[in-house]
Amino acid sequence: MNEVYDEKVVDDIIKVVSRAGSKVGPFNGTLCTKTHQNDILDVFQDYIDAHHPAGQKKSNYYNNKVYTRFILISISTFYSPGNALNFVRSYSFNQPLLWQIEHIIPQKQAFHHWSKKNRRWKNSLGNLTLLRENTNVKISNGSFHLKKGKISQEEKALEINDIFNSISKVHLSKKDIKDRDENLRKQLNGIFFDRNGQLFLSKLYYF
Repeated sequence: MNEVYDEKVVDDIIKVVSRAGSKVGPFNGTLCTKTHQNDILDVFQDYIDAHHPAGQKKSNYYNNKVYTRFILISISTFYSPGNALNFVRSYSFNQPLLWQIEHIIPQKQAFHHWSKKNRRWKNSLGNLTLLRENTNVKISNGSFHLKKGKISQEEKALEINDIFNSISKVHLSKKDIKDRDENLRKQLNGIFFDRNGQLFLSKLYYF
């Protein structure tokens, strides 16, 4: 999994899952057998469950960038078309300085202020994405409309950045962010939990 995730993410998975009492041995072994693949799936399921305790709803994903990187990289990788290994090698998500977490609607900008009512969506999963570091530097506090024009086709091709292709608005609404938030959560479950992780296991074949 070191080809998919950066060192901080892998270390966090091992730390969190070990603390929860699960075995993380599969990370150090081969993935060529079905047994090892199912063990890896168990590790990821335990990792996600540990970040979402029953009855608690996580709202600030910017405070835990490592876990948020895990989510965004996972969705990008396992919803990518074709060979997943070729995909991760071309995008190099395992290089933490190459890809950075960015707010879709900026935290601060001259024409947009987060009201008390909507403030909880500022650092929600629905308002965060991954962009290349050089893009992030150029458009850090730019509007959604500005970002649409500045990010590359490579970045727009990511599943997590579909919002830059599918919405023609100049400014996003709270509903847009809320809808994206719900969709990303469903996609995460779709990888690791739906149909016993079939999507994850099918993509693992390439590694």
